[in-house]
Amino acid sequence: MRCTRIHDLRTLRDASGHYVSPRWPYFPADEGMHGVLKDESFSVFSCWNGLAAVRADALIPVGHRPSPGHLSTDPPREPLPETHPLYATRLTSPAYTPALKFRSAAVSECRSVPETYLLIYDLRRLFGLSKIYVNPRVISGYRWPIYFWHNRMLKYWILRW
Repeated sequence: MRCTRIHDLRTLRDASGHYVSPRWPYFPADEGMHGVLKDESFSVFSCWNGLAAVRADALIPVGHRPSPGHLSTDPPREPLPETHPLYATRLTSPAYTPALKFRSAAVSECRSVPETYLLIYDLRRLFGLSKIYVNPRVISGYRWPIYFWHNRMLKYWILRW
């Protein structure tokens, strides 16, 4: 999965799972900060900002997935939390887990979590797909002022300095 610049800060989390800053260089330290400073891709816990590429196996119903597929047939590494909607379902492996869909937070889950974060959470927890990267060279925006800010204004050397 690849992501773009920082727009929805509720979904983007650094490699440790913590929120990022709304101010450049966004990430407090280590790999994230160095990736932004050098315009190089780096790993994050979650991201869904403008562009995303996702391995489709998890989105395809079990009977229609290519065989053998890219999903593991090993048992899940850790059990689902009791608040997850599929907690009562007996999940034997990612390869036989029902197709992933966008979902709202359950009543027992945190209500302020966006559906984009829940999709990433489920990709990690249910399917073991945890390779999520930010590519700071790709710039997109849902609104023109945000795109203009990231594509034009933040590229001035004095701001980067």
